[in-house]
Amino acid sequence: MARSPTLRNTLSWLPFLAAFASASSLHNRHHHLVREAEKDRRHEHQQYARNQMQDRDVDVDQVNDTSSHIFKRAVPDYTNFGFTLAWADDFTGSSGSLPSSSNWIFDLGTKYPGGPDNWGTGEIQTYTQSTDNVYVDGAGNLNIVPIRSGNSWTSARLETKASFGCGPGERVIFEARIKLPSTAPAKQQGIWPAFWAMGRAFRDAGNDGWPGTGEIDVMEAYNGDNTILNAVHCGTYPGGVCNEPNGISRVSSFTRGSFRTFKLIIDRSVSASQDNWRTESLIWQTDGVEKFRLNGGTIGDRTAWSKLTHERIFLLLNVAIGGALPNAMAGQGIYTPNANTIGGLESAMVIDYVAVYSSKAATTTTTTTTTRAATTTTRATTTATQPPSNSGTPSPIQPGQFGQCTGWKYVQDSDTCASIVSRYSSIGLTLDKLIDWNPALGTTSNCRPTSKFYVCVDIIPKPIQAGQITNCAGWGYTRASDTCASFVNRYSSIGLTVNYLLQWNPALGNSASNCRITPGFYVCAQLYAPKPIQAGQINGCKGWRYAQTSDTCANLVTRYQGLGLTLANLVRWNPALGTTSRCSVTPKFYVCVQW
Repeated sequence: MARSPTLRNTLSWLPFLAAFASASSLHNRHHHLVREAEKDRRHEHQQYARNQMQDRDVDVDQVNDTSSHIFKRAVPDYTNFGFTLAWADDFTGSSGSLPSSSNWIFDLGTKYPGGPDNWGTGEIQTYTQSTDNVYVDGAGNLNIVPIRSGNSWTSARLETKASFGCGPGERVIFEARIKLPSTAPAKQQGIWPAFWAMGRAFRDAGNDGWPGTGEIDVMEAYNGDNTILNAVHCGTYPGGVCNEPNGISRVSSFTRGSFRTFKLIIDRSVSASQDNWRTESLIWQTDGVEKFRLNGGTIGDRTAWSKLTHERIFLLLNVAIGGALPNAMAGQGIYTPNANTIGGLESAMVIDYVAVYSSKAATTTTTTTTTRAATTTTRATTTATQPPSNSGTPSPIQPGQFGQCTGWKYVQDSDTCASIVSRYSSIGLTLDKLIDWNPALGTTSNCRPTSKFYVCVDIIPKPIQAGQITNCAGWGYTRASDTCASFVNRYSSIGLTVNYLLQWNPALGNSASNCRITPGFYVCAQLYAPKPIQAGQINGCKGWRYAQTSDTCANLVTRYQGLGLTLANLVRWNPALGTTSRCSVTPKFYVCVQW
């Protein structure tokens, strides 16, 4: 999805980063954390111990019963590295209580007043202030728990009342220690926890102005995968310097089931004034290890960069259900959650603390609102790369670009649509696909590429196994725990069967009895289907015809009889055409001609 930014070596910064990573670990040497098992149904029957041995963090899931001695881990102290604690919440409080209303605003409902429905991302939950969905557990943690009731979901989303700024010459750290569940991904489809930030200008404008007001995703996770997304959203929509709605992002791996520390660092230490904005940086870390770095020069627009780093931002914590990111990562045309997705503690996000540090005495601005009635965010309609990371989105691209492209062509002055298709026909590219993935090119009869832009020429991820069909549009990444049966079950909602799985992925075997999944590969779960198609179209179509005004059922059969097309097959694969005795083609729709 996202292009990799140019990395900048900041020599004066590197000693701090190395020491800073060690500081996070050294801090734990003297702190032993035990979580008392709670009898209430909402609380986990686990205990945690945190210990440090020569720069190694050791998480202990099972320890001797010391429930009579509960120690709250302090928020880390980075004074020795020139940082002052500006704001923090360590979620100290009685079991079952709400987090402090002095620190947090609750977003409620399904949208901001006057904002887009479903928080602008297609997520399906309703946010509440109920202690069923959000509560302090009495052991120094905040729990955000999505709850399922039939096909309905509730969850929670919190914003800091305070907003935070980073002045010229300063560095500011935004940090949270979070545990995400290790529940099997098959039960986590659509679960979307996040720790992120929005520009205060969005709040000041009545919750409006995204993406121009800026968004920074410190940590977004999805579908139970062991990957997180770090991203920014800025500028104009669609397109713009941040390639909206995709944004600019990086995917990295992490471990579920234990606490991890996620940091965002705004580094303006290189600039005594706003004139040096191009060399300023945003830095993402997981457990003190840098995962992503983005500088102002990469964004290339002073106003957009200023909204991200110069103006005040507020922090958010939430667990969404379904929506753009988990749907995109589940595969093209696959929607989440599904029947197997579970709620409760097995899908909860647990937060030990949230803290903000500044290299100067930071000031905070507080918003007095405690709740937001009937409330959605423009939290980016993010489309991300899939694990393992495939090629990122280059720049520039044109509006409407297919969100999961894995192969790109930089258009030269001499390129035509025909020459591009000819060059990439060996990987399955056709003119119909080129138009479908790059709608800005026009139509099949009037296709014109624009030079000096990238066009999508391939949607096949890597790695795949031998014999894979080339017209797949929905891919699933195979895990060590997968079987053919569990994989089919995961994608059954889009019509996947064992027979289709074997037909589209011959390397898996030739029958249900000998079907074997090899982990670490992409497997086809849905065939390519262009747009628009008519109602009732058969699943598994291999060949398509864009119907012209001159097309009839008879001439389609004549044209494609070499592919096995008969009139009976034509109406069976395309029920909207009618019957064999009364078959009529509607122009400007795609018709299946090979199956």
